[in-house]
Amino acid sequence: MRKTEEEKSLGFTIGKRIKAIREKKGISRPMLAKLLDGLYSYDALYRLEERGIKSPPLNVIAKIADVLGVSFSDLIKDEDLAVKDETLSDPELTILMYEARDLSKKDRDVVLQVIKALKEKNVSEGKSGEDS
Repeated sequence: MRKTEEEKSLGFTIGKRIKAIREKKGISRPMLAKLLDGLYSYDALYRLEERGIKSPPLNVIAKIADVLGVSFSDLIKDEDLAVKDETLSDPELTILMYEARDLSKKDRDVVLQVIKALKEKNVSEGKSGEDS
């Protein structure tokens, strides 16, 4: 089954993950909205969980993570990734990757080229992913 573009968006993934964690912890949507102290309304939370929001605000995601007692990266990681790596749970790198969505296509291509060049350099020097 192919995923729709909406289902591929990070906002959709985040919303579904928030809903799953919230329900697992026995927290209702109205209660979560209340615990957010007006930062995010019930209606906005509903839209995030049920329809996904293309670019949910990072401060809201961070507050929701805090209220639910999970890490920020737990909410934004992509569980469909086949490779689980400590790099993917690095909060600073995760935030930078998430914020890269605001870059132009040309700038994203440059970032990808830099990452590929660094990877090739490490391979040619016989280094793995550890601190080099």
